[in-house]
Amino acid sequence: MWDMIVELANAGWNAWLLLMFVVAIAYALWPTKARQAQMDHAARIPIDDDAAHRTESRPDRLN
Repeated sequence: MWDMIVELANAGWNAWLLLMFVVAIAYALWPTKARQAQMDHAARIPIDDDAAHRTESRPDRLN
């Protein structure tokens, strides 16, 4: 009796976790204009930062 209850609870818990995982992935990957703009900005930060460091004059380098 208890074994059957534990098995059902385990199966239900696994299904719930799988559903929550799928929801989290769908939320993260679902395209929206606001989130796309934020992601584009975040993706440009390393490139823009690197370009800024290359163009600024550095006293330790001979130009």
